[in-house]
Amino acid sequence: MTTSLHDRLAALADDAPPGGPAPGLWDRGRRVARRRRAGTAVIAAVVVLALGALGALDWSLSRPELAPTDTDALPAEMRLPDHFYEPTHRLPGTEGHPIGPLVAVLGGDRAGQELNGIAGVSAETGEYRYLDLPGYVDGHYLSPDGAQLAYWYGVPATGDQMDDGVDGLAVYDTVTGDVARFPLESEHGVYAEGAAWVGDRIWFGYQRYSTAERRSTTGVEQVVWNPVTQEHREKSGPALPAFNLAYGNNGVLQVAAGRRVELWSADEVSRTRTFRIPRSVDGPAWPSPSGERSVVMADPDGQATAPGEPAAVLVMRTADPTHVDVTPVPGTEVSGVVGWRDERHVVVLDQDGSYSSVDVETGASQPLTTVDEGAYWDPRLEVALDAWSAPTYDAPAPQDPPSPLVVGGIALLVLAAGATAALQWRRRVRA
Repeated sequence: MTTSLHDRLAALADDAPPGGPAPGLWDRGRRVARRRRAGTAVIAAVVVLALGALGALDWSLSRPELAPTDTDALPAEMRLPDHFYEPTHRLPGTEGHPIGPLVAVLGGDRAGQELNGIAGVSAETGEYRYLDLPGYVDGHYLSPDGAQLAYWYGVPATGDQMDDGVDGLAVYDTVTGDVARFPLESEHGVYAEGAAWVGDRIWFGYQRYSTAERRSTTGVEQVVWNPVTQEHREKSGPALPAFNLAYGNNGVLQVAAGRRVELWSADEVSRTRTFRIPRSVDGPAWPSPSGERSVVMADPDGQATAPGEPAAVLVMRTADPTHVDVTPVPGTEVSGVVGWRDERHVVVLDQDGSYSSVDVETGASQPLTTVDEGAYWDPRLEVALDAWSAPTYDAPAPQDPPSPLVVGGIALLVLAAGATAALQWRRRVRA
């Protein structure tokens, strides 16, 4: 007998499992979702910590730990390293991160730059960084307190140009990173003479080229300029201080040349006095902190010094406006004089390239700081004058930061590893 359709459907309905989801399915799904989120959060946290550790390591490599100094006897804001190192070529720059005041500036082989860069050394932390100086073409003149650096700006020479196109003098504020400019207008370009700091003012000289071939000039121009207040005085004339032999103190520029020492007034922009001396001098005349005496260098036999030849240190007493007493410092033959440590001690450049403090009364010498051979890159090492009277400290070498490509590659690997781990975790945790 044939079974009716109705009976067959009823039999299938009786044999079917109960309807609706399996008991507890919703709760199991929520637990799986929570495990996925928790695992992904842990992996993300590990990735963030790894990237943070990588960034902290990269940052710490450019900030060496400094030894404590005795800050009771001398100013704490300026510290003199017992060693100047050759700047590493991957040091960071100062754009957006000024490190002043500076204890010194020196040249180095900066990565990605055809010409040598200028590195600054922080007077407070000892950190080394390359200075980002807009439009730099030549020269560097560090102020005595290390807070300002003057340089010539313009357009660097290219192709068959004879020299850089100087557009003026700029002063970089090593504390704020700001740059003040003193433009020099000229149809055919400017020849830079040099510059020297006199307190908070910079005294510089230049000549304008009179022809496009730059074979003649229109004469000497002198400017004394305060880059903070923008006040300045200008003067034309044939007389000009020898800025490479000049040092300023208390508004007066001292210039030593041959058998004479000249005093120039920053207020009058002119020469005010000339001392005749019995011995030929070589290099700048450095006035003591009180201004009562100065030191110069001279050849031991009283003749002009040949380049690189060691010379004796001479002390000039200038109390008498008509006469100068010159006395040799006992037992000294050095390569240069660079300033005063205090009223009785001068700082000299020894024949081995290190710096020492010398007692001008006895000639006794005490080492101050040494310099890596590679730190004599052009541009030359220049130490802020106030630093010579500052306390010394055991200066560690600047670290060589990892290449940005290496740091970026490691960061990408960390991110890729984190993404892979998160994907695998989510696949593993299934309902």
